[in-house]
Amino acid sequence: MIATGRAYARAALAGNPSDGYGGAVLSITIRDFCAEVDLAHSHEAAIDAEAAELIGAAVARFERSLGREESRAYRAACRTTIPRQVGLAGSSAILVACLRALCELHGVEMEANEVAQLAWRAETEDMEYPAGGQDPYSQSHGGLVLMDFGDNVRVERLDPASLPPLFLASRADASSPSRGVHTDLRARLGSDGGAVRTAIGELAELAHEAARRLRAGDGSSIGELMSATFEIRRRIITLDPRQERMVLIARDHGAHTNYAGSGGAVIGTRPAGDAWPALRAALEAEACSVIEPTLG
Repeated sequence: MIATGRAYARAALAGNPSDGYGGAVLSITIRDFCAEVDLAHSHEAAIDAEAAELIGAAVARFERSLGREESRAYRAACRTTIPRQVGLAGSSAILVACLRALCELHGVEMEANEVAQLAWRAETEDMEYPAGGQDPYSQSHGGLVLMDFGDNVRVERLDPASLPPLFLASRADASSPSRGVHTDLRARLGSDGGAVRTAIGELAELAHEAARRLRAGDGSSIGELMSATFEIRRRIITLDPRQERMVLIARDHGAHTNYAGSGGAVIGTRPAGDAWPALRAALEAEACSVIEPTLG
């Protein structure tokens, strides 16, 4: 028997990167890009080299969740169309996809929160990667979700149809792992904690305000909260000029834009009329890949 698990890319709309520090994030999954993991029992482990660490961590976490001290051997193959290291949660997608395949293979039912917790712990504890919880929770639940990472993680599903038209742009030449961003922020919490904690609180409130507007049927106005999220990021994080330029180009064309994660991708509101094709052309002239994303 071969079991297949799938998880989609995700893009943060407001509140990021406060998820790693007890904040809150509004996020949407992007169905144009996904990771898939095929798993089968095997006498000897055989795992795709590029995804070996991620799949190994997911398998070990899954086995321990069932009370097994030693992991069984699996044959695993991984496919992904998620652009690498541009902030669309490609690593987390492999973890979540693998956990879903494991559940199918073993006939185990897990709630979305449990899958997310296993993926998050595999990444942060087993792989020692300083990641926030936005990625696995967004990908495990799917769709448009508000995630609050206070004392207890709370996830609220919202209607993606209430969002304004969006665009997603990424540039491979500006890709970078999010490890550096989170490592620096964690260090600053110790040396300059007041300023960073204030920013985390502001980011979390932006995510909650965006959710309030969506509930009230005023989703068209969340663009300003996306832009405000970017401005706080700009205040506390040293930005790659190539990544920042995507946001500034979009702003010049009347779009509200935010970093999709902590790499070389941004998500923004599509401006009306001729401004949208002009914005798309301007971004493509900067070597960006631009799409009108399929949400949910």
